[in-house]
Amino acid sequence: MLTDKPWRLDALAQVGLALFISMSVGMLVAGLWASRDEGSFAVLVIGAVSFHGVALPCVGWFLWVHRLSWSEAFGLHTPGSRRAVLLAVGATVLALPFAWMLGWCSGELMKLVHFTPVPQKAVTLVQQTVAVGPQVFIAGMAVVVAPLAEELLFRGVLYPALRAQQVLRWNRLLSPSEGGPTQTCLSVWRRGLRHLAAGLPPGWSAWLGTPRPWAAAVLTSVLFGSIHLNVMTFLPLSFFGLVLIWLYEKTGNLLAPILSHSLFNLANFFFLVWGRSTP
Repeated sequence: MLTDKPWRLDALAQVGLALFISMSVGMLVAGLWASRDEGSFAVLVIGAVSFHGVALPCVGWFLWVHRLSWSEAFGLHTPGSRRAVLLAVGATVLALPFAWMLGWCSGELMKLVHFTPVPQKAVTLVQQTVAVGPQVFIAGMAVVVAPLAEELLFRGVLYPALRAQQVLRWNRLLSPSEGGPTQTCLSVWRRGLRHLAAGLPPGWSAWLGTPRPWAAAVLTSVLFGSIHLNVMTFLPLSFFGLVLIWLYEKTGNLLAPILSHSLFNLANFFFLVWGRSTP
């Protein structure tokens, strides 16, 4: 089972800031490159480097700050690895049809509101490119690099941090600050919240004050779906993010969601290539 990690929120914020800056620079460079010939593949490479290439060292730095090894932090040597593998395979097989159905529904809903469904750039390249180099790069990114980097970041670091903080816990926001110049804005915010709490109907404060770890799972999964920057994939990836969190909770071993994520991407890559070759 997954246990709470003593993650420092300031370190988590620094990781988020580093990724935000890296992605912003990557988007700027990609925008400048997009007008060139064959710019689509170059844009994909730039995007992968600016996010996945930066996420891995950021997670390494995050663990160094906490003086933890990769195994200690993510349960990589947790007993029951065979069970973790079986759960990962089973969860992927069951989740794939639902994720594909959600993707189809997203496309149909977009058409109803007169928006053209646009696949991810990697999907478009797989469908249109027959060159070996881009195909190998996309396959490696989808099956190896992306599952590793994204699971370390979202399920390994972000989810346990939010879970330990019991996201949306009202009385944590209302608790008095300890003073000091850095607490001034926070104190003003909490005084405003206390006035708001006083005006709530009876029972609402107690409901809001109840710890809700599920909020951490939902928020992490929504961020996971959003980070891919594609409307069509938002719902299926957010749903799959919840499946990956369930795997991590059940096994306490990050290898389970990494394997499931890898199999999920492998299945999608295979069907894209197979669909391209089918008349």
